Amino acid sequence: MDSVGWRRQIGKALDAGAVLRVVSAFMGSLTPAEAAALPPELRSSPPKTAEDVSYWALLLTRTWLESGSGGSSGILTVGRVSLVYADASRRLAEFGQKRVALWHP
Repeated sequence: MDSVGWRRQIGKALDAGAVLRVVSAFMGSLTPAEAAALPPELRSSPPKTAEDVSYWALLLTRTWLESGSGGSSGILTVGRVSLVYADASRRLAEFGQKRVALWHP
């Protein structure tokens, strides 16, 4: 599945656990070459919480933007992965907003 398909799966997730499972499956789908383009910390310890996803969304996006969005396959991979993480972070935030709304009439 391409990154657009993974992003669609994130959009369909019904809760935070489902988003984390999609992110985990996405990470598992990366080829060794794609995984090698990512920070070693992300490869060795995939996100387990919403906070982890948000952290990596920010870090990957910053890395991609600071690269000047060059055309090397490694930086293109970082850009693609950053989009998946950004969507996951946004979706997780939506669940957090719903929880807050339940507490505040």
